[in-house]
Amino acid sequence: MSPKDQIYNIQFHQDNTLNGMSDCNEILGGFKLKSNYLTIDNLMTTEMYCGDTSLGDKYFKALHESETYQISQNVLIIYYGNDSKLFFIEQSL
Repeated sequence: MSPKDQIYNIQFHQDNTLNGMSDCNEILGGFKLKSNYLTIDNLMTTEMYCGDTSLGDKYFKALHESETYQISQNVLIIYYGNDSKLFFIEQSL
């Protein structure tokens, strides 16, 4: 599977839980917001093998290391690590 065929998404719920996809694996967890700080905790994932080109482990680690966030024009930016960023574009379900 090439990286363009991989799925990486996240949904935040009002009860402070989250779920999403990390390539071929599901993710579940919780989160806390305070001002523009984002803490993702109790993060779990299924552990299917997604192939050598999968970025699933890096994505999971990035979510776990989340520090702050910003929302601008329907784009969620999660900052983690040494000034690294994840970008999410809102999509209708």
